[in-house]
Amino acid sequence: MGVDTHKAEVVPVVLEKHPNADKLSIVRVYNFTVVVNTEDWQGVEKAVYIQPDSVLPDKPEYRFLKETGNLRKERDALNDFVRAGVKPDDYDQQLAAIEAKIDANTKYLRITVRKLRGVMSMGMLLPAPEGSNIGDDVAEQLGITHYEPPAMDEIEGSRKHAGSDVAPPPPLIYAPKYDLESVYSFAEAFEPGEMVYISEKIDGQNSRYVFTPGVKPGYEVLVLNGEKVETRVITPEESLGGQIHAGSRTEWKTKEGGSNWWRALDQNPWIEKWIQSNPEQVLYGEIFGWVQSLKYGAKQGQLFFRAFDVLRGMEYIDAEEFISVMPEDHRAPSLGIMPFNFEELQKLADGPSLVPGAANMREGIVIKPLRERQHWKLGRVSLKMVSNAYLEKSAR
Repeated sequence: MGVDTHKAEVVPVVLEKHPNADKLSIVRVYNFTVVVNTEDWQGVEKAVYIQPDSVLPDKPEYRFLKETGNLRKERDALNDFVRAGVKPDDYDQQLAAIEAKIDANTKYLRITVRKLRGVMSMGMLLPAPEGSNIGDDVAEQLGITHYEPPAMDEIEGSRKHAGSDVAPPPPLIYAPKYDLESVYSFAEAFEPGEMVYISEKIDGQNSRYVFTPGVKPGYEVLVLNGEKVETRVITPEESLGGQIHAGSRTEWKTKEGGSNWWRALDQNPWIEKWIQSNPEQVLYGEIFGWVQSLKYGAKQGQLFFRAFDVLRGMEYIDAEEFISVMPEDHRAPSLGIMPFNFEELQKLADGPSLVPGAANMREGIVIKPLRERQHWKLGRVSLKMVSNAYLEKSAR
């Protein structure tokens, strides 16, 4: 349901004692905790913080991430023969095969959450580039990107060549990409005790829909009725030259492309009814089900959709209005309205999904003020908190 900008920010390093390990320390970055090897970071004043779900480039300096415990054991076992004086005849071939497995193990370049000696380590630290300063974003310089999980249609090979289903954007409609930053980075955007609206963060594909009428509802037109010319008011369903637009987070899609965004529209007819009744308002939501690893009880090919925001003109509607205009079974499940409390929200991020029929964990939560507002550093105040249990599971 949106991604944050995933900066690779240069941050100060202050070591705190790990409660359960003498050789490990904890570094706090905003509200993230990172477990590090104490010896590596003693006397170091700054580092690059790599958020969970960031992907490091496949370069030699990051090869250590691809060396899993099993592969190290396999290599050590082979070298034990050498140390024992019984080097296998095909030693070079066996070693080359192990090294090839390590080289191909690129999935471990994705940074995740791990529990290290009882403390959650959320991301990792890298040495800061020479000349960088605290607060610098060096993601582009280091080649660090954000992880985008493949959808089921890509895994099953049904998706057309990338770019072949791209449609032009809807005319005169402001519909920006939907991004959410992490509350771990911007908890100060909320006042302690401020009343906030909490909804479930769903594991799927970000989507947006809008209807642009050729002749808007409410317009009066002249029509011929037999020999009479009459005036009639256009209804949303009768809008002349109206067009439905369906899009992903970054692209608008052609209907002929057969993408999930149009398949979801067919499988959830209420979307079309809603956008036609609310022309030129952009409906943001999540396509889920037979999409990502969390299936929410979907059968093969089944797609669900839940809305999580509405953009009217240049402004998102308030959470209070969103709750009132969007039926409960059409929006992301609500976990309630409550005072902002970071520790309590951490507990709330974990747990089972509230989507009816789902038998999986929730991906996390989204936190919004009841009334739309801006923060000087963040911009629009709407933040996500991804479940640590989900991040641990997705790393396996």
